[in-house]
Amino acid sequence: MTLRWVLGILIPLAGAFAIVWLLGTATDPATYGTIALVVGLELLLGGVGGYLLRSWWAVALVPLAIAVGVALASLIRTGVLVEGDPAEMATIVVVVLLVLLLPVAPGVVGGVALGKRTNAKS
Repeated sequence: MTLRWVLGILIPLAGAFAIVWLLGTATDPATYGTIALVVGLELLLGGVGGYLLRSWWAVALVPLAIAVGVALASLIRTGVLVEGDPAEMATIVVVVLLVLLLPVAPGVVGGVALGKRTNAKS
């Protein structure tokens, strides 16, 4: 159970880190296809995290792990969380976090429900 909980946190964290890292190296990261891919991957990360945790705590922990992964990627790539005036960047940061965290919620809820159903059958 402990390994499952650790993986339920680390997989979304590492996945968000990888997504942000790859978006930072993309030549044109703002296309509709890229945005759809990111939303789909975040939904998948939420589902995996929820399935592995199999607890409603996942609704809070998985988005938090994804936010930490995003912050770590930003810190490692640039050395700071935001570049520029913090007052101007606040709106952009909120929008980016919403785009990254909103798709996680249905994934987590579905993953937890599936995990609980799987756990009940065994």
